[in-house]
Amino acid sequence: MSTSGARQSWPASASAVPEARRLVRRHLRENGQGLLVDSAELIVAELVGNVVLHVGGQVELSIEVRPGEVVLEVSDSSPLSPHLRMFSRTSSTGRGMRLVHSLSAEHGVRPWQTGKTIWVRLTSSSSSRGDEELAASFADVDWSAELADIDLDDASPAVRDARAA
Repeated sequence: MSTSGARQSWPASASAVPEARRLVRRHLRENGQGLLVDSAELIVAELVGNVVLHVGGQVELSIEVRPGEVVLEVSDSSPLSPHLRMFSRTSSTGRGMRLVHSLSAEHGVRPWQTGKTIWVRLTSSSSSRGDEELAASFADVDWSAELADIDLDDASPAVRDARAA
Protein backbone atom coordinates (compact mmCIF):
# COMPACT_ATOMS: atom_id res chain seq x y z
CA MET A 1 0.00 0.00 0.00
CA SER A 2 1.32 3.44 -0.85
CA THR A 3 0.93 6.60 1.17
CA SER A 4 -2.31 8.55 0.68
CA GLY A 5 -3.31 11.84 2.22
CA ALA A 6 -6.17 14.26 2.63
CA ARG A 7 -6.30 17.75 4.11
CA GLN A 8 -9.15 20.15 4.80
CA SER A 9 -9.86 23.15 7.02
CA TRP A 10 -13.06 24.63 8.41
CA PRO A 11 -14.12 27.52 10.60
CA ALA A 12 -14.02 26.24 14.20
CA SER A 13 -17.78 25.87 14.59
CA ALA A 14 -19.98 22.96 15.62
CA SER A 15 -20.35 21.83 12.00
CA ALA A 16 -16.59 21.22 11.76
CA VAL A 17 -16.84 18.11 13.97
CA PRO A 18 -19.19 16.04 11.76
CA GLU A 19 -17.41 17.31 8.63
CA ALA A 20 -14.07 16.11 10.01
CA ARG A 21 -15.57 12.75 10.97
CA ARG A 22 -16.99 12.28 7.46
CA LEU A 23 -13.64 13.11 5.86
CA VAL A 24 -11.84 10.60 8.09
CA ARG A 25 -14.43 7.88 7.48
CA ARG A 26 -14.40 8.32 3.72
CA HIS A 27 -10.63 8.59 3.36
CA LEU A 28 -9.82 5.59 5.56
CA ARG A 29 -12.42 3.36 3.90
CA GLU A 30 -11.25 4.37 0.42
CA ASN A 31 -7.69 3.48 1.41
CA GLY A 32 -8.26 0.09 3.01
CA GLN A 33 -8.15 1.17 6.66
CA GLY A 34 -11.77 0.49 7.57
CA LEU A 35 -10.77 -1.19 10.85
CA LEU A 36 -9.37 2.11 12.11
CA VAL A 37 -12.42 4.22 11.24
CA ASP A 38 -14.16 4.09 14.64
CA SER A 39 -11.06 5.07 16.63
CA ALA A 40 -10.01 7.69 14.11
CA GLU A 41 -13.46 9.29 14.06
CA LEU A 42 -13.58 9.41 17.86
CA ILE A 43 -10.12 10.97 18.10
CA VAL A 44 -10.80 13.53 15.39
CA ALA A 45 -14.15 14.47 16.97
CA GLU A 46 -12.40 15.06 20.28
CA LEU A 47 -9.52 17.09 18.86
CA VAL A 48 -11.64 19.19 16.48
CA GLY A 49 -14.25 19.63 19.22
CA ASN A 50 -11.54 20.99 21.53
CA VAL A 51 -10.62 23.60 18.92
CA VAL A 52 -14.29 24.56 18.58
CA LEU A 53 -14.74 24.86 22.37
CA HIS A 54 -11.42 26.35 23.43
CA VAL A 55 -9.69 28.05 20.48
CA GLY A 56 -11.96 29.23 17.67
CA GLY A 57 -10.65 30.55 14.37
CA GLN A 58 -9.83 27.85 11.82
CA VAL A 59 -9.18 24.16 12.38
CA GLU A 60 -7.28 22.04 9.89
CA LEU A 61 -7.32 18.25 9.65
CA SER A 62 -4.67 16.26 7.83
CA ILE A 63 -4.95 12.50 7.29
CA GLU A 64 -2.09 10.36 6.08
CA VAL A 65 -2.56 6.65 5.40
CA ARG A 66 0.78 4.84 5.44
CA PRO A 67 1.52 1.12 5.28
CA GLY A 68 0.35 -0.28 8.62
CA GLU A 69 -0.71 3.03 10.16
CA VAL A 70 -2.74 6.22 9.95
CA VAL A 71 -1.50 9.61 11.09
CA LEU A 72 -4.04 12.26 11.98
CA GLU A 73 -3.07 15.89 12.55
CA VAL A 74 -5.31 18.66 13.86
CA SER A 75 -3.91 22.20 13.69
CA ASP A 76 -5.20 25.42 15.24
CA SER A 77 -4.04 28.93 16.05
CA SER A 78 -3.46 28.54 19.80
CA PRO A 79 0.08 28.00 21.07
CA LEU A 80 -1.28 26.34 24.24
CA SER A 81 -0.94 22.56 24.44
CA PRO A 82 -3.77 20.38 25.71
CA HIS A 83 -3.30 18.78 29.11
CA LEU A 84 -4.74 15.94 31.11
CA ARG A 85 -7.39 17.04 33.56
CA MET A 86 -8.78 15.37 36.62
CA PHE A 87 -12.54 15.03 36.46
CA SER A 88 -15.35 13.87 38.67
CA ARG A 89 -17.47 10.92 37.77
CA THR A 90 -20.36 13.19 36.90
CA SER A 91 -18.37 15.72 34.90
CA SER A 92 -19.39 16.04 31.25
CA THR A 93 -15.90 17.12 30.11
CA GLY A 94 -12.25 16.46 30.87
CA ARG A 95 -11.72 12.97 29.45
CA GLY A 96 -10.68 13.83 25.90
CA MET A 97 -6.91 13.60 26.05
CA ARG A 98 -7.14 10.36 28.05
CA LEU A 99 -9.33 9.01 25.26
CA VAL A 100 -6.81 10.10 22.62
CA HIS A 101 -4.03 8.47 24.64
CA SER A 102 -5.99 5.25 25.11
CA LEU A 103 -6.86 4.78 21.44
CA SER A 104 -3.56 5.78 19.85
CA ALA A 105 -0.23 4.06 19.40
CA GLU A 106 1.50 7.41 19.84
CA HIS A 107 0.58 11.10 20.00
CA GLY A 108 2.17 14.48 20.53
CA VAL A 109 2.12 18.22 19.96
CA ARG A 110 4.20 20.11 17.43
CA PRO A 111 4.29 23.89 18.04
CA TRP A 112 4.66 26.33 15.17
CA GLN A 113 4.88 30.13 14.91
CA THR A 114 1.32 31.04 15.85
CA GLY A 115 -0.27 27.75 16.85
CA LYS A 116 0.18 24.03 17.20
CA THR A 117 -0.49 20.70 15.54
CA ILE A 118 -1.64 17.72 17.59
CA TRP A 119 -0.70 14.50 15.85
CA VAL A 120 -1.92 10.98 16.54
CA ARG A 121 -0.62 7.70 15.10
CA LEU A 122 -3.04 4.78 14.89
CA THR A 123 -2.27 1.17 14.08
CA SER A 124 -4.48 -1.90 13.98
CA SER A 125 -3.16 -2.97 17.39
CA SER A 126 -3.70 0.44 19.01
CA SER A 127 -7.22 0.58 17.64
CA SER A 128 -8.21 -2.87 18.87
CA ARG A 129 -7.21 -2.65 22.53
CA GLY A 130 -9.74 -4.27 24.80
CA ASP A 131 -11.84 -2.58 27.45
CA GLU A 132 -9.51 -3.84 30.18
CA GLU A 133 -6.67 -1.78 28.68
CA LEU A 134 -8.90 1.25 28.36
CA ALA A 135 -9.99 0.85 31.98
CA ALA A 136 -6.35 0.60 33.05
CA SER A 137 -5.69 4.07 31.64
CA PHE A 138 -8.18 5.43 34.19
CA ALA A 139 -6.75 3.43 37.11
CA ASP A 140 -5.01 6.47 38.58
CA VAL A 141 -8.31 8.23 39.31
CA ASP A 142 -9.47 7.75 42.89
CA TRP A 143 -13.24 7.72 42.41
CA SER A 144 -13.93 7.37 46.13
CA ALA A 145 -11.99 10.57 46.86
CA GLU A 146 -13.88 12.34 44.07
CA LEU A 147 -17.20 11.16 45.52
CA ALA A 148 -16.23 12.18 49.07
CA ASP A 149 -15.96 15.82 47.96
CA ILE A 150 -19.50 15.97 46.57
CA ASP A 151 -22.24 17.50 48.69
CA LEU A 152 -24.94 14.81 48.81
CA ASP A 153 -27.73 17.40 48.93
CA ASP A 154 -26.75 18.52 45.42
CA ALA A 155 -25.80 15.08 44.10
CA SER A 156 -27.65 12.97 41.59
CA PRO A 157 -29.21 9.67 42.71
CA ALA A 158 -26.35 7.78 40.99
CA VAL A 159 -23.75 9.69 43.03
CA ARG A 160 -25.67 9.10 46.26
CA ASP A 161 -25.88 5.39 45.46
CA ALA A 162 -22.17 5.18 44.66
CA ARG A 163 -21.24 7.02 47.84
CA ALA A 164 -23.43 4.67 49.91
CA ALA A 165 -21.76 1.59 48.43
